[in-house]
Amino acid sequence: MRLSIIILFVCSLVTTTSLYAQPGKAKKIDMLKIAYLTKRLDLNEEQAKQFWPVYNNYQNELGALIREKRLSSIKKTKGPDTGLDDELTFESRILDLRKHYRNEFKRILPPEKIATLFRAEREFREQLIEELKQRRKK
Repeated sequence: MRLSIIILFVCSLVTTTSLYAQPGKAKKIDMLKIAYLTKRLDLNEEQAKQFWPVYNNYQNELGALIREKRLSSIKKTKGPDTGLDDELTFESRILDLRKHYRNEFKRILPPEKIATLFRAEREFREQLIEELKQRRKK
């Protein structure tokens, strides 16, 4: 039963992420991340049904913030002080978003699983970076 939930979830995520026309590598990374988080969070059926749509919204909003930051930094060539202020504002907005979604996740998951989620996201990123470093060395 759990496997069918995971398969259903992965299929729904593939469908939603394909709507955003991501390059092939980004899709593969997204699939790996989904599998990693699914394994780490060990969600029951009810939690999975509620969690993944909220998590997808979180990822979409976070991605929009990051794209906005990249576009902003490309367009602006400001002095060091202004650049630092912009960076701090951006970090503050990300923190606000994480706090908002932490509260959303609290409605679905126990606090331990929320902590595991944010830790697992960080670990996945670190593993991905390490993998990229290893590939560049070859």
